[in-house]
Amino acid sequence: MAGVSKAVRELRARVAKVNESRVNTSAEALAKGGLDWYDALHQMGHDEDADRLHRKFSYAVEALERDLVYNHSRVGKFAAELEVNPAYAFEWADGAMESAAVASVDREFLAWYKAKGPDAAYDYANRKALGMARSPSRSTSPSHNTMALYYTAAWAKLVEDRRWSLGF
Repeated sequence: MAGVSKAVRELRARVAKVNESRVNTSAEALAKGGLDWYDALHQMGHDEDADRLHRKFSYAVEALERDLVYNHSRVGKFAAELEVNPAYAFEWADGAMESAAVASVDREFLAWYKAKGPDAAYDYANRKALGMARSPSRSTSPSHNTMALYYTAAWAKLVEDRRWSLGF
């Protein structure tokens, strides 16, 4: 029995070494910008998982891009109202401020997502949400503080919503 467990340990060690070299090669190529996260998963031997994840993440990116279009239209509506009646527009500017913050956060998240992959983007979003909540803005400008609150809320909502839609 001891001989079998020794053989199993040796086999596991060889398999781990082969897998490690495959992962390191793909990770190096990914770090150099030669691969995207999807190609890296394929090279690491996760074809079925990569296809499933690719579909899931493609849907999530489409949802973020739809959010961007919606929030840009809200900011555009504010800009049009600003032309017509600036005082009235500023009285109700909270919606535009929130949309601007959400659009900015979505854009930043998508850039990370496309450059670094879903895990890194989610981790980045989580760090941003926690960091902004930990150190709230204390500017003398009320508008700056309001925008900071909307940024924090947008990062937190993105982390919460995308955790479920991306399967984290």
